[in-house]
Amino acid sequence: MPSGSFDSVRRGEKLPFADGSFAHVLCDSAIDHFAAPDLGIREMARVLRPGGKLIVSFVNYGGLTV
Repeated sequence: MPSGSFDSVRRGEKLPFADGSFAHVLCDSAIDHFAAPDLGIREMARVLRPGGKLIVSFVNYGGLTV
């Protein structure tokens, strides 16, 4: 995998990368659109290097009180 930035849009439940390919994985406002979010998180963890950072964000349309 080349160094530097890399953007990819794929089916999150089956990523086409080898185990431990990335130091950082970002899933920005998408996990709630996955057919199987648990499989997506598992895949993100699989392609993450040991000690890497996984960031998952989502929109809370109900606000802070929901």
